[in-house]
Amino acid sequence: MKFAQAVEMVDGISKDFCKCHRSYYVNLAHVKKLGSNDVAMDNGDILPVARGSAADAKKMLFEYVRRAGR
Repeated sequence: MKFAQAVEMVDGISKDFCKCHRSYYVNLAHVKKLGSNDVAMDNGDILPVARGSAADAKKMLFEYVRRAGR
């Protein structure tokens, strides 16, 4: 499987995943805190958020919270 095919597969599976950086997709159900340049996960991991992805990541997290009722 090529990388582009994997990206398409993840993008098509669910709106519960967000690409926060070139190398990272996060499951929004496990986001504890979204900062301006990083995201804290519920397992303690801190992942970077690309400057170009920050606004989209924030929007997707708010939509997820509204949809999931968290």
